[in-house]
Amino acid sequence: GRGSGYGRDAALHHFVRGRVLAARGDTAGAIVAYRRAYLRPRLGYVRVNLELGRLLAARGQASAAITVLRAAINPGLPESAALYATVPELRLA
Repeated sequence: GRGSGYGRDAALHHFVRGRVLAARGDTAGAIVAYRRAYLRPRLGYVRVNLELGRLLAARGQASAAITVLRAAINPGLPESAALYATVPELRLA
């Protein structure tokens, strides 16, 4: 990520860390890592929105989850960011 000119790539390792923590059952740690990977609603990878939204919803933080997921569903996302999760996946989260 350091060699890339995109800010989202530099934060990608936080997403990977979040995936590992979530797989280990550390939901709180995964949320922290995903929040670090989440740049701005329309700049990062929508997969971050999806995973963060799922965990927030599972922890009873529905309004925070809705905010994160709605940002990813917004049709104004750059094409490259929107390729990592589908709208049906985001709506089901």
